[in-house]
Amino acid sequence: MGKNLIFLGIGIIITSLFWTNQTLSEQEIISKAKEMGMVFQSELEKELYQKIEKKIRLEIEQEKPDEILLSIPKGVSGQYIATLLNERGFDGQQFLMEIEKRGFTSKIKHGNFLIKSDASIDEIISLLTN
Repeated sequence: MGKNLIFLGIGIIITSLFWTNQTLSEQEIISKAKEMGMVFQSELEKELYQKIEKKIRLEIEQEKPDEILLSIPKGVSGQYIATLLNERGFDGQQFLMEIEKRGFTSKIKHGNFLIKSDASIDEIISLLTN
């Protein structure tokens, strides 16, 4: 029995020499957890918000009309028309710069105009001045 205790003691000493207690950093633990398939709540929420945002954008784009009605009263300024265009999703400032550059500020017609929702500024100017 004495020999068994001696061998047990020697075994414990030898084991303790080779046994090291490995400590992992928080980042290493997270990395290993992800490797094993763990999904974190914040990542799920972020993914869910992105999906919802994408769906909302698609719905908004689908609701956009093909043509937009633009009513221009007689005698209004180019700035007024630029504001109307801005409200309807066009670049009113670019419109204003282009009509001034081309000398068309006094050639804009009044009335009701149907403008394609994807019309360029050149197309809008052509529609309003011809």
